[in-house]
Amino acid sequence: MADRRCEERRMDMKKGFLRRPLVLLGLATSLILCFGVSGEEKMPSTEKREYVISVEDILEVHVWKEPELSREVTVREDGKISLPLVDDIQADGRTPVELKKAIAEKLSEFLVHPQVSVIVKSPRKYKVYVTGNVNKPGIYESLTPITPLQAIAMAGGLNEWASSKLIILSQEKGEQTRRVINYKEVISGESLDQNRPLKSGDTVIAP
Repeated sequence: MADRRCEERRMDMKKGFLRRPLVLLGLATSLILCFGVSGEEKMPSTEKREYVISVEDILEVHVWKEPELSREVTVREDGKISLPLVDDIQADGRTPVELKKAIAEKLSEFLVHPQVSVIVKSPRKYKVYVTGNVNKPGIYESLTPITPLQAIAMAGGLNEWASSKLIILSQEKGEQTRRVINYKEVISGESLDQNRPLKSGDTVIAP
C-alpha cells in the first residue's frame, strides 16, 4: 500500500515538472506579444518638416567645380534669386532640396550633370514692433510668423491702463493699413480668427 502511494506521488511530481515549462513558455509568449504591441504603438514619429525658403533668406548656392557659378544670394521681395546662366529663378515657397533640383535642371542646359547644393545660411527673421500700454515695448524678432497675442506676450503682457483693443498697422503695397482686434474676445476664444499671424514689419499698438 505504501509502495503504491509513493508511486502515485512520483507520477504527480513528473506531471508537475512537465507542465511547468509549458506554463513558463505561455507566460513568455504573452509578455513578448504585449510588450511588442505596446512598443510599436508608443514609438515616436521621426518625421520632420522641411524648411521652406522665404523672402529675405540668405542662401549659399554651390555648384561643384564651378566656383564662378557659386555664390551667396538673398531672396528678393518678388521671391526670386539671380544666378549666372540661370538668371531669375523662384526660391520663395520652395525647400532647399526643391530649389537645388530646379537650379540643376536649368544648369543642365550648359553643364553635364551639374552637382548643386543649397544651404540656408541666414533664415529671415520676422520683426514686429510692439508699443503702447505693454510692459516691455520694443522690437521683437522670430524665425516664424507670430500672432498679435504672441507679440503681446513677448512684450511682457498688457499693463493696467490697456484697453481691450489692439491696433495692427501693416504695409500693403506701399500703403499703410489698419485693423483692430478685440483682445478679450480672442483670449476668451470667442473670435480666434482675429488672431491671424502678423507680417514682418507690422506694428502692434495697445491703446
